[in-house]
Amino acid sequence: MQPETLTLRTLLLARRLASGARVVAPVADLRLAAHGAEVDAVAEVEVFLGEHLSREAPERVATFNLPEGVTLETVKVPFPREDLPRRLQPALTVDVPCVVIPDGEARWVIVPPVDHVLRVDPGEDLHEAVAAEVGRLVGALEWSAWQRLSLLPPRATTLLEREVEVARGERLPADRATSLRKAIRDRERARRALEVLSSVGSPAHERVPASPPPLASRYGELKRLDALMTAKQRAAVMLVGDALSGKSALVEAWVHLQREREGAARVFMTSGAQLIAGMSGLGQWEERVRRVMLAAEDTDAVLWFDDLETCSPTTPAASTSRARSSPGSKRAACG
Repeated sequence: MQPETLTLRTLLLARRLASGARVVAPVADLRLAAHGAEVDAVAEVEVFLGEHLSREAPERVATFNLPEGVTLETVKVPFPREDLPRRLQPALTVDVPCVVIPDGEARWVIVPPVDHVLRVDPGEDLHEAVAAEVGRLVGALEWSAWQRLSLLPPRATTLLEREVEVARGERLPADRATSLRKAIRDRERARRALEVLSSVGSPAHERVPASPPPLASRYGELKRLDALMTAKQRAAVMLVGDALSGKSALVEAWVHLQREREGAARVFMTSGAQLIAGMSGLGQWEERVRRVMLAAEDTDAVLWFDDLETCSPTTPAASTSRARSSPGSKRAACG
């Protein structure tokens, strides 16, 4: 019997920690969590679920197909301190994120900080029910002051809707494990490449303004720059002009243009000084440049050198640079 592919719509809960890392887990089972950068953690959970659910019983798989109307609610819960004298107990509340799943007129509420699920009947106030249940649970467990810290909310909590491909049948494809290992290796290589790029530059694609910078009479240049930067054949691109002539504004406009497209390239703004900072002789800076260019190629990223004077004292131009996977070629753009 050939395996059939089931497309499963599920929801992931992404919590951003104070460190900036994310914890991502399916709402149906918060124990199946991944930790790291959001993009990497989400991809890891998706790949894992596709493999994990292919071996689970049908009724177990069905629990991951959540109904429409699932929402994320924030409930204010009292934060008592019974370990302190009554006169010193602070009147504090904490914002506890909860996932609310509709069930007819009733609702099921998942409270991730205490790993608890409760049912709120029709007509019952959700916030009052959750606050009372969490307070009762914490009191019954007699948590220490340290354990109560788990109630403190993360920096941000969001729900992400994803579709997961699950192979169902008596047997899985022979190459399933091989493709899974390759996907994990590719993700790990991309994660390390982004770490290398972040160590030598700042992500311009994240700080681009919501509205593009003004470009007076430069739309022809923007069109040509876009054609060069999105061409199949990767090559170096340089923008040369007098100071304050708008070279950087042109690159920023292109970055903004890229952001509106699906699969937009990451753009890291750097300089020659940043590339070789802290490096000495004996091939150290050459090795760093090699690793940076390989990282840009692995992630299809753009390296933007805003000032070529820091690279060469004889070249008074600004610069940008891109590299992307392509047979026998790399691309760099300088502006």
